[in-house]
Amino acid sequence: MHLELGPEGEFEKKRLKRLVKLQNSDNSFFLLACHSYIESWLRQKLHMWEDEHSFADLIFKFKIHLIENTKSFPSELSVLHNLRLKEKTADAVIHGFVEISDEESAAAAYRLLQFCELAEIKNVEQLASIRIGLENWNSRKLINDDELGLVKQQLASSISHNDEIITELEKLRGLRAENNDYKTRIAELERQLLALKGQNYGGQADELVKHLSASGVEEELSSVKRSREINNEKIAQLQDADDYLENLSRLTSYTRTRLDFERDVTRLTPEQQGVLENINLTDDFLIKGGAGTGKTLVLIKALEKAVSQEKNELSFSDEGITVRMLTYNRTLAKYDRYIAELLKQHGEAARISTIDKYLYDKLRLINEEYRIIFADSYASDLLKDLNTTDFLNNRELADEIDGFIFSSLINREDYLQTGRGLKKSEREIIWDISRSMIDRMSENLCFTKNYSRSVILSHLEENPEHSIIRDTDFTFIDEVQDLTAADIRAVKACTKRVVVMAGDSDQSIYQKGFTFARAGIDIRGTTRILRTNFRNSCEIQAAAERYRLKHSGADLENQPSAFRTGPPPESYRADNPAALQSLLVKRASMFIGQLHYDPENICILVPSSRDIEPMQSQLRAAGFESGDLRDNDFSFTRRGIIRISTMHSSKGLDFPVVLLNLYKLPQTTAADGAAQRKMRRNLIYVSMTRAMDHLNVFTLRDEKSPEITDLINSIS
Repeated sequence: MHLELGPEGEFEKKRLKRLVKLQNSDNSFFLLACHSYIESWLRQKLHMWEDEHSFADLIFKFKIHLIENTKSFPSELSVLHNLRLKEKTADAVIHGFVEISDEESAAAAYRLLQFCELAEIKNVEQLASIRIGLENWNSRKLINDDELGLVKQQLASSISHNDEIITELEKLRGLRAENNDYKTRIAELERQLLALKGQNYGGQADELVKHLSASGVEEELSSVKRSREINNEKIAQLQDADDYLENLSRLTSYTRTRLDFERDVTRLTPEQQGVLENINLTDDFLIKGGAGTGKTLVLIKALEKAVSQEKNELSFSDEGITVRMLTYNRTLAKYDRYIAELLKQHGEAARISTIDKYLYDKLRLINEEYRIIFADSYASDLLKDLNTTDFLNNRELADEIDGFIFSSLINREDYLQTGRGLKKSEREIIWDISRSMIDRMSENLCFTKNYSRSVILSHLEENPEHSIIRDTDFTFIDEVQDLTAADIRAVKACTKRVVVMAGDSDQSIYQKGFTFARAGIDIRGTTRILRTNFRNSCEIQAAAERYRLKHSGADLENQPSAFRTGPPPESYRADNPAALQSLLVKRASMFIGQLHYDPENICILVPSSRDIEPMQSQLRAAGFESGDLRDNDFSFTRRGIIRISTMHSSKGLDFPVVLLNLYKLPQTTAADGAAQRKMRRNLIYVSMTRAMDHLNVFTLRDEKSPEITDLINSIS
């Protein structure tokens, strides 16, 4: 029936007052009341009163309405996804009288507040009362062992035979699609039957019976109903898969809502705010923390702080100041700009670029004919006729000279005193070759990336006040652990005031390690550690820590803790890469089709760039569009596509769902075995910790490498 709203706003006030009263009573009834309020509001708004319009139809229709009538994409739109997930839980309260935890009740209250903001329901007093009920969330109450415990226990039991679950879920999805078809056909046949019975056959009952029999409508209706009954019997036989999907949906809805709350209610936690306040912009500073602790967020906020200082100083000086934020690759630079835009820091986003671009521009200011050759083979090619050793090939020699001497800014005295498995006489030969290599690069005006930093440093030593080169007041560096000492020292030399950095040694994936002292940075007393993980759920965090600590060189000082519960990570195995890809696509389909994730919330990580096109081809065959994060035209604002990235390029990013295709080990730039193993472990750890809600790992059944078998054991 149609709702009479009465005086403007009064009806909504009364309904919200009833919700306020229910909030402190029974959790299950409160969740159901929130869901019912939202459904009734949507039906009123969209004029969709018929029972044939499901809650999912209402959500979809409202989403389209918002997109078509809003200039910018509403940031609160994720609540519609969470509400869709929670529909089955509301049904379970009605039909099964299931128990809802305090945490889920708080999540329901927050989803209601999100929806009211999205729907522009502005009953301030009533909504403020509901927000008071979120005090536990504001204080970030840790999940008790009994909170959602039964759900997690049942889910863990299902995951123990998850290979069967994938097949059963596919069957379940197909059967439910058939049921929807049956429902539509039954409704149509019943309408036809009603129309036939409403016709006048001269008052002769036998004529009506004869006509109905001839039309075959009754017979077909009976047949379709019987088919639906058989279908329901088949669905009942898949109860384990149905329970798995329900429990996964329930935990997913909770963990997504909690994450939305963290990002919305408190942009900076007290811990993060404390670190920000310690950044006084008068000394070099390091923000240290594990994956998911919000290092980048604090760094962007510190950038905003410097920009505010810039605006203040502009009132006293005509020159003003310059501020830059640098990252190690283009994908991370695009992502950091995207995060800055989300935080409404549009001016700050324009100041973010890669360190390679920043320093290349500086090099060209010294001499516009200078070039940097970024290809790994360039150093080896230079050494083809310079390598006079009989103990290192060209690649090994390039790694020693360019990958160690140039990147670490090693002088002759220090180099001759280092061991590195070489005799002193051999190191003397290598040093002399490195000088010849420098001469060759100087003649060609083309330098390796690592040596180009020394060119900049030498120029600034000779011209310390060269204002065009040394023109940045404050420089902010994200993921600093992946830069070389030469990178950092060159940036520091181009910076007039201070350098603020964020990093985590356990996420280093490119270089062998660095010392800040060699890079010309003094962070004694100006290092702060973030210890709370806000990206990953407790389950993903625990698995990542188990894996991280299996390596003897793990940083024991840096052990962040998480507080958001969620679904446990899952491991899938197959006999060959093709079968593994097929499993992965089925999981992507499940997340989109049955857990209702938007495609852009899913990221597939692969070991190398050569794995991307085959993966995209498989997705296309299944009807899914995808986008490579590394493409120049890729934008994080683009929606409706599954995201794909190499494991290397995923650094610093986060995604609700991560599907890690680890059919082989990723390659690294490290030359010796020990360094390769460490880098691969770090890369796997990085890939695991990109996941916010769901982590699914796909490996071969006969996998033998310790790096991957340790991962499987960590998430089992």
